[in-house]
Amino acid sequence: MSVEAITWVLNDAPDLPPNLVATLIALANHADPNGQAAAPSQNLLARYTRKKPRTIRDDLAALKANGLIRHGDQQQVAFLPADRRPVVYDLAMERHAQPPTADTDPRPQNSPPAAVDNPVDNPVDRRAAVHCRPAARHHPSIASAGGPPPSATNTLISANVKREAAYRRRTILEEEVRPPTPEALASATGLLLELEHPWRVGRRTAAALAPLVAAAFSAGWKRKDLAAHLAGNPGGVRSYTAVLRARLGDLPAPPRPRNVPQPPPRRRSPAWCGGCSPKSRMIASPLHLGKFVRCPRCHTDSLGARTSQTAVTGDRVSPRSWPIGRQLRTPA
Repeated sequence: MSVEAITWVLNDAPDLPPNLVATLIALANHADPNGQAAAPSQNLLARYTRKKPRTIRDDLAALKANGLIRHGDQQQVAFLPADRRPVVYDLAMERHAQPPTADTDPRPQNSPPAAVDNPVDNPVDRRAAVHCRPAARHHPSIASAGGPPPSATNTLISANVKREAAYRRRTILEEEVRPPTPEALASATGLLLELEHPWRVGRRTAAALAPLVAAAFSAGWKRKDLAAHLAGNPGGVRSYTAVLRARLGDLPAPPRPRNVPQPPPRRRSPAWCGGCSPKSRMIASPLHLGKFVRCPRCHTDSLGARTSQTAVTGDRVSPRSWPIGRQLRTPA
């Protein structure tokens, strides 16, 4: 490992693309202080940089094309077998990146340029035509003259804004975080003590985990759903208390209730009267030729009463006046 070579890669290597930094650092890790005799294998460079060997080959070709590395003395690895002999590289440590140019302008960046007008021909003194920027004048403060201190409205407003933002953030983080009531703690402790083996815990552990269970109840968890979530997947668990604590500390959103509407009870039709179609329960209308209407004996309304006679004849006849019996039944 060469600290000098790695320092050169980090600070002085010129025109080094960001995607080649890791490969060049891994190569400099095997170089001497002069940046020479670096001969790691491509598989080792791939393990260093978490890249594939094909990507390492492309990186080495790009570094060589940019002039950051070159082939070194191959006699350094002549003692290795030919089929396992890596390529020796030398780092171009004589190359250095250009340092950034310093700003020679003594004026601040936000200040306007000095106003310089065209000089007037004056054989006596040409400096009279150059209007330099006047120096900042020092105004004596009112406090030094014996008056009241200067107003600090802007400072107070800035401090109030920061304080309000910090309070709002703290309020958001601590919103709805209230200590549980004794009733909630008792219910949470009871849930933990009711867990079946192997999730059963003692009273001390239940009292320690009760605030987390109470917080889960406040978040919308139902007692049955929370017990099933805590006692699920017992296989492979070594410390059940630690798993309970972890599950309570990382609870997901409570499951949504499955509000599946129940279908209304299906009303059974009465027995076939024998005078209508057995499948459709329709009869021929006596008023309109070729038109069929519902059988008043087989169809009932929402209240369970028989259909009125008006469905067949169209007359305004009370449903009670419909003759009871098998008057519409065809004679045998």
